[in-house]
Amino acid sequence: MFRTEKVDGELLLRNHRRLGPDRFVDSAGAEIWLLERPKRRTWSPTGTLVDSVPVDHVVVDDPAGVRLRVTEPCEVDMADLLPDEAAAAERDRREPMTVIGSFEPLGGPRDIGRFLVGSTVLDTTDFGGRRCPSEQTALSIYRIARMRGGAFWDSTAREIADIVARRITDSPGGRPVHDLLGQGESHTRFLADALLLLLADGRVDAARRAGAALEAMSVPWREARWYAHDTAERDADRNDLVLNTHVHATVAAHAAGVDVAPALRALDAALALPSERGRGFVVAAMLGVSDRLRSIGHGHALAHRAEQMAGRARARSPHLRLPGGWIARDATGDPAPSYFTVNLSDLAVLDRVCPTPASTAALRAGLRYARRSAHFAAQRRDRDPLAVLVPSLLRNAGLLDAARRASEATVAAGWVPAIGWPDYEDHLWERLPAGTP
Repeated sequence: MFRTEKVDGELLLRNHRRLGPDRFVDSAGAEIWLLERPKRRTWSPTGTLVDSVPVDHVVVDDPAGVRLRVTEPCEVDMADLLPDEAAAAERDRREPMTVIGSFEPLGGPRDIGRFLVGSTVLDTTDFGGRRCPSEQTALSIYRIARMRGGAFWDSTAREIADIVARRITDSPGGRPVHDLLGQGESHTRFLADALLLLLADGRVDAARRAGAALEAMSVPWREARWYAHDTAERDADRNDLVLNTHVHATVAAHAAGVDVAPALRALDAALALPSERGRGFVVAAMLGVSDRLRSIGHGHALAHRAEQMAGRARARSPHLRLPGGWIARDATGDPAPSYFTVNLSDLAVLDRVCPTPASTAALRAGLRYARRSAHFAAQRRDRDPLAVLVPSLLRNAGLLDAARRASEATVAAGWVPAIGWPDYEDHLWERLPAGTP
């Protein structure tokens, strides 16, 4: 359905006539759409997009078809649509939905070219000058397409599944490169998303390969197993205890029927790591006050200072939780405060799937902290895209009324709904509840 043509000089769309500047039809009613303007692209050896420049072009009608002429060698992303797909795409008026990962809206069919680039799915985020392949983005688009249904979106879902299956099948060890860090590394969270997508689409062989790749990312820790964040961390024989990665990978493994008891034991041990008692209370109080102030447009300097102090405390005594409920991204000394919401979102899913007393306690304490500190309101005020996770987080935590209020507040702040929000729940996995992961 989607393809990328390398064009040097001219591309002939044989037996087609022009319907518009980027839309062409043949005698049977099948159409070709240009998803974006022709681009001169530079790809890294690891498959990341490092440069993309529009190229001038003209469309020329010809008895043999339509000729697309370009001023320099380039790539052209196209969609080949059967008559029913083209008709469905043309009349599509779906409301935009947020693509998790990219945190960008996906509206109608014309928006798909923002994500499907060079015959793969790219995150729209700029990672140090790179746009990287992302199974997280692919899974979110797949779920939106499945929820929408119809000829165009059903075909889009199948195409996304084809792309992910090829990446898993063609990669050594089933681990496609993501290169977000510029080290040619593969990321465990994206592997988990690949596994979830392939399970949902019934791609048994590819899912089995993705599952094996995911399990190869688990490492021994405290007589249990922990899912490393990426291959760079794993291969360096380092374990930063990145919480959200481990929790999400555990849920994906459970969806695939894997025994996750070792991963749950490791999670309990990580959540039990103690903070420095005196300093921990001080830092927790500073974070809470800064969140409250940020919810009204102040407190950013205090937040920065508290985050730095929290990092130094973790460097002295590795831990994840602070008194009062705040949870760090990992047990290193690097500050990453925005991951608090990601942590809660993943713990809320785990709480519906295979909770432990420690994970439930961490989730409940984190929610109390968020409520007292107005953390979610501060995120909306700061235009943090992770605010989009909050309605589904609260719904998965069993707080439906709060989830609906958060939905209204998030839309009012300028975002569009995401899969998992109240009234936007899907159910694609037999072993997972509706609206998760």
